[in-house]
Amino acid sequence: MKFRTGWGAFVAGFLVITASVHAQSLKIGSKAPPLNFSDWIKGDALEKGKTAGKVVFMECWATWCGPCIQSIPHLTGLQQKYGKDGLVVIGAASPGRGESLSKVKRFIKQRGAAIAYTIAWDKTGDVTDAYMRGVGAMGIPYAFLIDRDGTLVWHGHPSDPAADLVIADVVAGTYDVDSAVRREKIAPMFARMRLTASREDWGGFKSAVEEALKLDPSNNDVLGALVYVYMSDTPVSDDMINMIEQHARDNGDRTDVQFAIARSLLGIPELDKRRPGLALQAAAKAYRSATPPGFQIIAAYARAMFEIGMVDKAIELQKSAVESANGDADKTGLKSVLDYYKACKDLQAESS
Repeated sequence: MKFRTGWGAFVAGFLVITASVHAQSLKIGSKAPPLNFSDWIKGDALEKGKTAGKVVFMECWATWCGPCIQSIPHLTGLQQKYGKDGLVVIGAASPGRGESLSKVKRFIKQRGAAIAYTIAWDKTGDVTDAYMRGVGAMGIPYAFLIDRDGTLVWHGHPSDPAADLVIADVVAGTYDVDSAVRREKIAPMFARMRLTASREDWGGFKSAVEEALKLDPSNNDVLGALVYVYMSDTPVSDDMINMIEQHARDNGDRTDVQFAIARSLLGIPELDKRRPGLALQAAAKAYRSATPPGFQIIAAYARAMFEIGMVDKAIELQKSAVESANGDADKTGLKSVLDYYKACKDLQAESS
């Protein structure tokens, strides 16, 4: 049996979530504990811990922590970039390993303008404990993002690139908290998928997948894992594609599910593993059920058409995708694909 060693890399992003899911009392979507710090060393105090109307990015840190010190420029940059939009970055220090209020004050004074965000001292450690132990975090630096309604929407390493993306969406009011809640609930199941796959326990793997898809039928990571195992020449490759087909039938009226299935299947690189019929069916359902279809759905349908040789239809759809896209980067990427489709059509004409 040939099982791809790339599985670990495939799930690496999900393991960031699963690392701290054990014994959680504080979850994504929960009301964030109050920020009742004993001392506000730098920046404006949030009176009695009230954060209503503010987006708060709080990092638990210490003066003795090298990685914490390395994150200072990044935190300063976040405050400078989003401060005008209501973001408040807080560095929260607490007793432990010889840390003290005087040491923190001295450190902040020495750093001066390099630290351009709020610094707080948690004398009893109750505030930082409520967050760190609440999510099961084991070390610092560790950060927490709280939205304008006082809801915990993200936690992890402060320098994680994902944090910047989430902050931008939360500040803009476009972050989907419900999706984040579902991802956190699915994280233990994804860990089970990884464990059972590594042990070649395919019955356990299928069970974990089914449980995850019940919670979030359009989860790209779960569907991607199904496709990955299907491509990996396991004894259950046929079972994996059968599961995808059944999932498509069970969610025939859901645009998001059909699009996720189409996108997962269209990403298969090996010719002998591709399922153009199933990919086209899912892409077509997503396209026809969306009102109106977004540029990503249109582009997926165009790709599915191109895969079966319908080049003219692919070009027509891809043009529509380009026109529907808003950002310049999206338009540029879509236009390059359109140019490729056109080049293939020219070659067809020359060869006829």
